Amino acid sequence: DAYAALRHPFVRSFAIGRFAAIAGWQMINVSVGWLLYERTSDPWALGLVGVCELAPVLLFMVIAGNAADRYPRRNIGIFAHTVLTVAATSLAWLSYSNGPTWAIYSVLALIGTARSFASPSVNTILPQLLNPTEFANANAWLSSTFQLAAISGPALGGMLIALTHTATVPFALAAVGQLIFIAMLRTMPVRK
Repeated sequence: DAYAALRHPFVRSFAIGRFAAIAGWQMINVSVGWLLYERTSDPWALGLVGVCELAPVLLFMVIAGNAADRYPRRNIGIFAHTVLTVAATSLAWLSYSNGPTWAIYSVLALIGTARSFASPSVNTILPQLLNPTEFANANAWLSSTFQLAAISGPALGGMLIALTHTATVPFALAAVGQLIFIAMLRTMPVRK
């Protein structure tokens, strides 16, 4: 049964929330690149985006994996996506108020830190809740959901920038996406 996983309430909640979160991440990536290039006209400013997001991941990779193994993954995921919500809201404010460039990079480092904890915790929640045959079917749907979000997020972010001539709206919508995922994660049971 190709649709068996979608009848499982945890899979549906997770797929909806993960779609919103991934689309939000992708909107942040497009919007921050546009915002920094608009302000600086410097390609180097775009290269620093990757450095600011990747450095915390490398720094906290082992700590985040250890935390995901020791503590309830759902709770770590909720915490990480709460930090991502704060970061997206901060970027919306910095865009709206024409905040300093260094503050944008600081928020990007915060995003990298949150992502380093989100990935090992969130990506391993469903294997704890489903049996192996259910998970195989669910994983196929989640992969499709991820790809759809990875395509539609940048498109939506770019369209909103084109319509509003600002990155504020995509950043705010990215924060909403993280809140949706937090709400969906809260419907899942805690497993140690």
